[in-house]
Amino acid sequence: MTNEWNTLLGQLGQRLGIEGLQADDQGYCALSMDDGWVLHLALVPARQGVQCMAELGPIPVHDRETILARMLHANALLAGTDGAALGLDAARNQGVLTLEAALAALDAATLEAMLERFVLQTERWRGWLSSLAHGQGVAATASTAPGDGLAHHWVRG
Repeated sequence: MTNEWNTLLGQLGQRLGIEGLQADDQGYCALSMDDGWVLHLALVPARQGVQCMAELGPIPVHDRETILARMLHANALLAGTDGAALGLDAARNQGVLTLEAALAALDAATLEAMLERFVLQTERWRGWLSSLAHGQGVAATASTAPGDGLAHHWVRG
């Protein structure tokens, strides 16, 4: 499985202009983004999958419950995250975003598209948390945090 993962990473690297992109012996690879954050990629052999993870930044102490509730709301049906899942690394007070896909379902183009969507969501949520840390209230940035009215496609009338 590690060979398949490294082959896929190599193909992705060619598409992105990163020659020699590959995972370490544990199947882990990190990509540093222009804005200073890191996109973590890891092989998850137990589930025959690949997982993406990014730290979103600290959760502000003020309005913490409201902020976490909005993140949880966005997780419902994954509508506010484009299929990814928001979480909290409580030990470090960091918001995190994760996404997992079956390795067998990925080719270089599919992985690239998945990562593009993941990066967009990461930047969106990092921006939202950053604005809160700089004193903008939750209500003032509500349109930045997706997920309002998220269950409309489940409601049958």
